[in-house]
Amino acid sequence: MHPIKMLPTLEDFGISPPVYIRKINSRSSWKPDPEISDPRKRLEKIAEASFDETSSIWLVNSEQDFYSVIASLSANRTSRHQDIDFIWLTDQELDSVGIQKNQVMEGRCLFAQKLHYDIEIKKESAIQLCDLLKQNNRQSLRCKKKQTKSILIHQEKIGCKALNDNQELCQCQLEGFV
Repeated sequence: MHPIKMLPTLEDFGISPPVYIRKINSRSSWKPDPEISDPRKRLEKIAEASFDETSSIWLVNSEQDFYSVIASLSANRTSRHQDIDFIWLTDQELDSVGIQKNQVMEGRCLFAQKLHYDIEIKKESAIQLCDLLKQNNRQSLRCKKKQTKSILIHQEKIGCKALNDNQELCQCQLEGFV
C-alpha cells in the first residue's frame, strides 16, 4: 500500500494570497544570464522569456484555486504529471507598472475558468515588472511532478472537467462554485 501523498499548500511555496500565477517555460529563464553584463539587457531577456504581448495569469485566493489552475495547465499536456514552473504577482505590482487585467474565461477546469485573466503587456512594462519583482527578490517556483500528480488525483476525485471528459457534474458545479 502506498502512503497517502499530501497536497501541497500555498504556504509550501511561500505564497500568501491573493496572488496571480504566471506559468513560465522554465525556472532558468527567470535567472539572470551571467554571460550578459548589462543589467538592462538581463532584464530584457528575462521579460522576453516570461511574458508575451498577451499573457495569461490566474488569480489564486486559496489552495483549491491553485489546484484548479494546476489542473487547467496540465489538461492538454502529453504527460500530465510534469513540473510546472511559475512566478507569482500581486495586484499592486501589476498596477504599479500600469498593467491592466481582463478576465477571460479559459481552461478546461470549469472552476479555474473564472480565475483566468489576460494581461496586455508591452515590452517596457514587462521589463519594469521584472525589475520590480527582482528588486522584491521574487524567485521562480516549481510545482514538482509528485506535487502535480497529487493535485491531479485530488482534482480527478472531485470530477474536474480538465481531467475527465465524462458528462457527470463535477464537485464545482454541484456545490455552485461555477
